[in-house]
Amino acid sequence: MSDQNPYSTPQSNVDYRPETDEEFGEFSGGNYNWTINDVLNESWAKLSGFKLVYVVGFIVYLIIAQGLSFFLNLLAGDSVGVVFIGNLLLGLITYPLMAGLMMMGIKRSAGLEVNFSTLFDYYNQAIPLFVVSLLTSIFMVVGLILLVIPGIYLMVAYMFALPLLVEKKLGIWEAMETSRQAITQCWFRFFGLLLLLALIIMVSIIPLGIGLVWTLPMSALCMGIVYRELFGLDFMK
Repeated sequence: MSDQNPYSTPQSNVDYRPETDEEFGEFSGGNYNWTINDVLNESWAKLSGFKLVYVVGFIVYLIIAQGLSFFLNLLAGDSVGVVFIGNLLLGLITYPLMAGLMMMGIKRSAGLEVNFSTLFDYYNQAIPLFVVSLLTSIFMVVGLILLVIPGIYLMVAYMFALPLLVEKKLGIWEAMETSRQAITQCWFRFFGLLLLLALIIMVSIIPLGIGLVWTLPMSALCMGIVYRELFGLDFMK
């Protein structure tokens, strides 16, 4: 193990891969032994300097997504064709923003300063992001309809398909399968983390939603930390 701190802010790039004896595909050294407690503690420690930029980014995402959805619904009326085209347009606009929000947490997990502009960095991959989101949604719905449990499994297992596509430059199917196979190694623990974060967010809403200023960015950081542990990080400035 190198003495270099893998979480320190890099000067020119990040090339961090956890070092263990396990291997997964091309991402050798994935750490599947992360713990929920460690993830929560690290996410809380990295909140300083991240809360504002993430919350503002999240609010902008909501305004764009909800505003566009409202406008398209008014425009569509009862026209099935317009509704279909509107949903395509909505996906092409919002999925890159979702990827940007996820990448904020992933970059911060490496100790990088995160800029608001990260939210809009992935429009050059809007079509692949849309296709990945469409395919994962179809598979999840089919799984829920058939036996429910397969749908829940895929809902969790495809969680990192979007960031793998933009951060690792993987193909559509490769990103989906890489996410699924890696998360499968620690599926129940990851599912437990998601449930705990959902509970934390629900409780934080009670005092007028003020707690969301902490819990939303903390949840994004938790996802970023788990992603980092499973796949490592390769950012090039």
